[in-house]
Amino acid sequence: METENDACETWTLVQNPESIDVQIEVSYLPSGGGSPVTFADTVPARSRKTYSMADRLGPSARASIKVLSATTGNRIVVERAM
Repeated sequence: METENDACETWTLVQNPESIDVQIEVSYLPSGGGSPVTFADTVPARSRKTYSMADRLGPSARASIKVLSATTGNRIVVERAM
């Protein structure tokens, strides 16, 4: 979906296939420099959460995305949707 300023909406989908809750850390790295915007969250066991980049950086922001599992030894699946 295009926004009023022709920017795409960007969503980060994080799935937890594990049988326990997983702590994650999401970082948005703005293009052109600037400070990264990082936040932590918990993805419950065998579920998925979706995050809007616009909620953290504004509707016209462009950024790379880094997602880490902060729970040692546990996997996550990450998708970037536009």
